[in-house]
Amino acid sequence: IAHDFNNLLMAINGYAEVLDAAIPEADALHDDVAAIQAAGLRAADLTRQMLAFGRRQTLRPVVVDLGDVVRHLAPMLDSPSGDQVEITVPDDAAAGVVRVDKALVERVVVSLVLNARDAMPLGGRVTVVVGAEEVAEGDHRLRPPAGPGTYVRLAVSDTGTGIPPDILPHIFEPFFTTKGIGGGSGLGLSSVEGAVAQSGGFIAVETAVGRGSTFSVFLPQIAPDAGRDASATTRGAQGGHLVTVLVVDDEPTVLAVTAHMLRGAGYTVLEAGNAEAAQRVAETNGRVGLLLTDVMMPGANGRVLAMRLQARWPGLPVVYMSGYSAEAIFDGGVLERDVAYLAKPFTADALKRMIREVLDLAGTTAD
Repeated sequence: IAHDFNNLLMAINGYAEVLDAAIPEADALHDDVAAIQAAGLRAADLTRQMLAFGRRQTLRPVVVDLGDVVRHLAPMLDSPSGDQVEITVPDDAAAGVVRVDKALVERVVVSLVLNARDAMPLGGRVTVVVGAEEVAEGDHRLRPPAGPGTYVRLAVSDTGTGIPPDILPHIFEPFFTTKGIGGGSGLGLSSVEGAVAQSGGFIAVETAVGRGSTFSVFLPQIAPDAGRDASATTRGAQGGHLVTVLVVDDEPTVLAVTAHMLRGAGYTVLEAGNAEAAQRVAETNGRVGLLLTDVMMPGANGRVLAMRLQARWPGLPVVYMSGYSAEAIFDGGVLERDVAYLAKPFTADALKRMIREVLDLAGTTAD
């Protein structure tokens, strides 16, 4: 279901993005396109939430300072509604270094702060604290499969109503919510817990009725220089007009919108609907600069196609894309985890950034 839904969203969001860039802001249609974009992005986020509480979403972990992530979020965490958000992060950046999917952890922080605000209908104070903490064997906060060790703790506290004892055991259950109809899907805390667990951490809750709650996210701490994001050291982005990209996808609308995104970035684009057609196109047009292929297709899959083309042209850079869950793609053995991978739906900016990074790492500047 997630695969098919993500393919549909890829087409909806992609074409909405194309229209948004083409229609002047003064045009009456601009607001309509913006509404389509907003709805598509919300649907994509809901799909990610469903995959998160099942611990099935695709992660792109990088090494980050969790304190920096919180600092950058600070402006959007401020609220004009009367409640206050107080943020405390360590001066020592090394105390907050973790390996996580940055976008994912940003959503975790925002979700916890929004939940804290909901618990304070009359206003109050939300405190966000980041710091290193040693968690010992037998600590009551530990949640399997996480074990003892040094963690970076992100604590979000509120001065709100607290959580009643009869509700507390259910707060991480998917679709459980105390909000009325239209107030939320109940996926917030369950997706937060799934995201944290998938990143190797755990979450703990301390609460008292009438006195507020503290949600503590524990993520494994790593050394500051352990595998910094490779994209930070790649060469500066170069224009795409000298590179030919072969795009392969069995879903025609996804194929078309992806090709449109790349042509808009200056790339020469070849298109194919399956592996056999892709081989014919590649042989007819000569060596391509990069293969962008869907993973799961009728006939030969994307990995098999890549192996065939790389046998013909050694060193051919490859980027994989899919609407399937991480479990189906990686845990199922279809792909290795160190490949360049884009989870559908993706934006034009995300696509161009990925293509550029892969080409830079491969040293590719021309056909």
